[in-house]
Amino acid sequence: MREKIFLSYQKNLAKVTDFLTSLRSKQFIRRFQFVLVTITLGMVTYFLSYPYLGEEKMDLASEGPFAIGAPSPETIISKREIIYPDEQKTQLEREKAYNSGAFIFDRDYNMLSSVIFSYISDEMANLKSVGNEPSYRAMVNLISKNPRWKNRSKEDLEYLITYPNKDKLEEMIKQCTTLIFSSNCVLKEPPPNFSTIQVYGGKLYNKGSKQNKYSILDGKHIFPREYIYKNKSTMDRINNLIEEKFPKTDPNLIPIVKRLSLSYIYSIPACTYNETETELEKQKERDKVKPINSKIEKNEIIVRKGELITPEIRHKLEYVNQSLSRTNISSILSILIVQIIFIGIIAAFLRKYDPKKLVDIASNIIVFSLAWIFIIYTFGIYKLYYHPDSNLDQVYYFT
Repeated sequence: MREKIFLSYQKNLAKVTDFLTSLRSKQFIRRFQFVLVTITLGMVTYFLSYPYLGEEKMDLASEGPFAIGAPSPETIISKREIIYPDEQKTQLEREKAYNSGAFIFDRDYNMLSSVIFSYISDEMANLKSVGNEPSYRAMVNLISKNPRWKNRSKEDLEYLITYPNKDKLEEMIKQCTTLIFSSNCVLKEPPPNFSTIQVYGGKLYNKGSKQNKYSILDGKHIFPREYIYKNKSTMDRINNLIEEKFPKTDPNLIPIVKRLSLSYIYSIPACTYNETETELEKQKERDKVKPINSKIEKNEIIVRKGELITPEIRHKLEYVNQSLSRTNISSILSILIVQIIFIGIIAAFLRKYDPKKLVDIASNIIVFSLAWIFIIYTFGIYKLYYHPDSNLDQVYYFT
């Protein structure tokens, strides 16, 4: 019995040896190598694509097991890297950009040069016409000609009438008015979003100005005309501005010039809020924000079993669900293509430097057999020990 088994073994071994050492045609060897390569490609593709095979989509119905507020029935792990458009982050950034858009105002310098200066010139001409004697009759005559001055005090009127250089006075009033006008945006009434404007400031288009087409002003320099007399910080800021502009002027003259200049600015506010242009500017800034992408890392735990489903988790689960079928095909194809390229490089290398290896059946079988053993061994280790969802803190204890 043992002899029969030994003889049978020898015969089979001789057949295997003959098969490995027999001379074969190139056509046979090419077909044989094609079979070996096909088997290897199939094995490697299957093992590398194993995480992507057989994935079923989750039930994300509104009343399903993954509904918002429900405990997760299982631990969900992303088996691939997923980049998706994050609508929530994009919306937040767009809102930020919208709020950062400038508030637009129109400041008409034509009103300053044509209207306000015209009033100043006319009223100063009336001042010259009453003479230099501060009599009661002269003051009454002056107020009748300049009704805007009816609230001026007796002392102010007397000083104006007796001031010798009325041309210089007129020039100072125009300079002071221009200073206040060009340094601020004085509105007739506060716009609805005035508190926000005070924080962010605004952009002013200077109509009729030949020097600066637009100006950027801080929020504290944009205010309604009532602030000229009712808001202490605004009043102090204007006083400091005028004192810096006219440091060496008669201290009795400066307050009078200031009051007259403010009366013209108050009566003829030439700065208006442009709501239409403001909205266009803010929409323009909002549209500049491109969609923001977020990333789900490979092997990232989306949700653990028993953890409550939040809107953010639900959002991620939806994108994981969307990527399943699309990623399955693309992942498998990409793995297969990489392998074909790799094998092509090896074949070209052997063909050039050691062509005998390509026609040796024994060498081909040994190399491919070792490759198959290594692939199967690696896959077995992966299945036994690689568990990204496990919590090692519950397994290992350190003292």
